[in-house]
Amino acid sequence: MAFKKISFWVWLLIVWLGFWTFNGILSLLGVNTNVMYYELVYGTAEQRVKRLLPHADTVTVLDLSLTSGKTLPKDIVKFKKLKVLVAEFSELTAIGEEVASLPELRKIFAMMCKIKHISPKIKDLQHLERVVLSENKLEEIPTMLFELPRLKELILTSNQIKTLPTHIKDCPSLTTLDLGRNKISAFPIFLQACQNLRILDLTDNEITALPAEMGNLPALTELNLSSNKITALPTEVGKLERLEKLYLGFNGIKTLPASIGNLQKLDYVDVGRNGFETFPPEMEKLKNLKEVRLQAHRVSEADQKNWDKKMPQTKFLW
Repeated sequence: MAFKKISFWVWLLIVWLGFWTFNGILSLLGVNTNVMYYELVYGTAEQRVKRLLPHADTVTVLDLSLTSGKTLPKDIVKFKKLKVLVAEFSELTAIGEEVASLPELRKIFAMMCKIKHISPKIKDLQHLERVVLSENKLEEIPTMLFELPRLKELILTSNQIKTLPTHIKDCPSLTTLDLGRNKISAFPIFLQACQNLRILDLTDNEITALPAEMGNLPALTELNLSSNKITALPTEVGKLERLEKLYLGFNGIKTLPASIGNLQKLDYVDVGRNGFETFPPEMEKLKNLKEVRLQAHRVSEADQKNWDKKMPQTKFLW
């Protein structure tokens, strides 16, 4: 009898932990855990959708991850209340015009697929806010994405993108743009039109120089330019007065411009693996700077001690 009681409580604990783990995963995806959610862990995309058709008018999150099929199931158009579409680690090669029939869709997660094409009709999704298409086969950014009036986050890490379309200037709502690990060779000047952009990630591209226009992003709080071929920052970087985090590792940057002293909100700087040599005197103005990474630097031992003394609030990782 005691064994049965123990088994019951163990089982109850497992169910409870499983529930909170499930809700935690949804929260990480930015999903409201109070919505109706169906996830089937087997079958093709068509089979999953077919099994859910009786509930099509209540399903708000649909997960087609780990399924076969190069296109979205045709019956997906019947899920009129769908808000989140997940299709990670699938065989999907295109996001077809079917998505245009999902008027409530707000988020698309399709990482680690084989997507090469996105239907122009995606622009009809007036509520779409977040698009994550990392690790796919995109060679260019479809211009219609920038016609989405509410698009806030666009994550296209690890594709084969070489340039950005000028249409990005038509997307004033954009706050996060991640184009890390692509093949971009020039900093997109027309990004300056994105006055609400807060996070810009261009890690691991082929950028060699930075234009003065990069200083025209007043809302920017995080800038990641690591692993490019940059040798210097323009003076205009000092205009990014809201910048908090600056990642410049794995480039060829030997020093920072004097205007760096204008960035009073800066709390983290990474200039590691640059062969970094010296800081400008204006660096001392950064009273909120908490940490500076400098692996593989060329700063003299005397200068190291000097900066440690002048900026005791800052942790220099020499």
